[in-house]
Amino acid sequence: MNNNLKRAFGTAGACGAALACALFLLSVVASAQQKAPAQAAAVWPATMNPVSEIVIVAVDANTLYYLGPEKSKRSNQAYTGPYPMHRMWHGRLVERLREAGARAVAFDMLFQQTWDTRDDKIFTDAVSAGPPPVIAGFDIIPTPHAVNPQVDLRSYAIGRAGAAVGRAAPALALPFEGLLKAGAYTAGRSLYPDADGTLRRVDMFVSHQGYVLPSLSLAVFLAAVEASPSEVSVSGSGVSRVVSVRGRSVPLSQGDTLQVLFPPHKSVFKTVSYYDIVKVKDSFKAGAEAKHNEKMREIFKDRVVIVGYTDTSTGALITTPAGAGYPRVEAIAAAANQMLNLYAGKNAVPARTSEPRPSPKGYSDPEINIERR
Repeated sequence: MNNNLKRAFGTAGACGAALACALFLLSVVASAQQKAPAQAAAVWPATMNPVSEIVIVAVDANTLYYLGPEKSKRSNQAYTGPYPMHRMWHGRLVERLREAGARAVAFDMLFQQTWDTRDDKIFTDAVSAGPPPVIAGFDIIPTPHAVNPQVDLRSYAIGRAGAAVGRAAPALALPFEGLLKAGAYTAGRSLYPDADGTLRRVDMFVSHQGYVLPSLSLAVFLAAVEASPSEVSVSGSGVSRVVSVRGRSVPLSQGDTLQVLFPPHKSVFKTVSYYDIVKVKDSFKAGAEAKHNEKMREIFKDRVVIVGYTDTSTGALITTPAGAGYPRVEAIAAAANQMLNLYAGKNAVPARTSEPRPSPKGYSDPEINIERR
């Protein structure tokens, strides 16, 4: 290869060599420019504040093995509880996070149906004993479906918004009535990828029956700044569209979405296994419980916690510009954390997109499909 190059340069002379080099460099630059958009989309900007007030509690393989259906299989029993584990564990989780001083707890989960009375009561009792406040997710259903008629949506709606704010929802799969009566808030957990299957933007609002409800990312942001949905307003149009809280604003993209600069997986948010928090006291060795509780306070004190699935078997992994296999709970955390940074003026505003907002597709959330059985 080197001999061929030498002969070529020797024949063409110095001018030919210079021209060949120039053409080669131009081809390299052109190739880099073609690859730049995809590479840039996955880069976590240097201007973004890497410190987060959000901690993720992961329903991981370990959690499912000890607390979910796998435990029933090992005992040769049929699992009959809610997906993917009994709600008594959620009650214990809330209690442990309260003891650790968490500021708020959000569940990227759907609690649509009432199951075992005792199971649900342990959960609702823990919520009603608050603080911390608990935010339970709801899903948008793209076709008419029964909505809990006992729920007054005014309690969860944002304060001031004009007409046609957020994605219109024909119907909602709301948390079961007992959980809301116990004092839990509710927010939309639906995520909509673009046509290529990649999630780039997160909806901030859901419109339903004349009410504008916050998304789970917006609700987590509000919990972090200790504001209520009633303090939120939406104003402006086009590139000047913003959501405002207490005199500070966060810019919105088309369709009242947030264009998210997703960080690489596991690069920003501390993630703790659900099981490591709720494991029973009998499993501690002598003196270990006190050290465990101290560690929990170190991790969770004054933090906002998002609980969600990270195990592949739950179908909760999505594709973002930062890569495939991205837990949706981490995507929700990324959007909330970006709002916190924008709100504090700590990072650049991402470029706005002119891509049309995707339409809701067939409802296929694995969790609600199981809950409907």
